[in-house]
Amino acid sequence: MLYLAIETTSIPLYVLAGFFKRDDQSTESGFKYFLFGSMTSAVMLYGFSLLFGFTGTTNLYIMAGAIQNGAMNVPMLITSLLLILVGFSFKVSVA
Repeated sequence: MLYLAIETTSIPLYVLAGFFKRDDQSTESGFKYFLFGSMTSAVMLYGFSLLFGFTGTTNLYIMAGAIQNGAMNVPMLITSLLLILVGFSFKVSVA
């Protein structure tokens, strides 16, 4: 649900970036922003899929319990969280 919420908020931004159809720069910037957003979404989704693969659930509370119990390998946890953080940071234009 977290991924879907972030993607749903991005859709109006893609439309606004290429709002002026007659301006070539507006169309180009809208297309580039869409490609950039797709790339960052893929990175973030890959991080979420790694986290799901390691824990076996999509429930955040159960994931937190698995992490606290030491059921996850620490380097794999750091890798998946780093991918999620990088994707989210670029998605909200922090980085």
